[in-house]
Amino acid sequence: MKNMIKSRKSGILLSILHAVIFALSISCLSIQAKELGTAQTSFNNIHPKYALKQINIQSVDFEQLTIREALEILTIKIEHQTNKKITPNFIIRDLKGAFKNRTVTMQLNNLPANILLEYIANQVRGSIRYDRHAIVISPR
Repeated sequence: MKNMIKSRKSGILLSILHAVIFALSISCLSIQAKELGTAQTSFNNIHPKYALKQINIQSVDFEQLTIREALEILTIKIEHQTNKKITPNFIIRDLKGAFKNRTVTMQLNNLPANILLEYIANQVRGSIRYDRHAIVISPR
């Protein structure tokens, strides 16, 4: 019985210790983000879908890019257009490797970022899900 109580106490103490370590880690990351000037949310409290509608991309010229490469370029263009006030968080959720051999090729001018994202997703037969803090691309 005493061993069981000791085991429970040590389990509780271990859980508390993990929680404290996690909280300290988050505090350190928050301090680092403030020092780097990046403590704002990625979409400044605007839903990602609506934020992307407001951003006009001047031009893109994609030739046989992977989805990851196309999204990296889109991220750079969005950051440039917004003076780094908005940085989209893209998550590629492709557990079975469906995007592996699919590429993006397009030349477009003067369109909203959300439309460009739709074109990218369509070329790789992907779907878009807008979460509060990220945009998730997955195969259809």
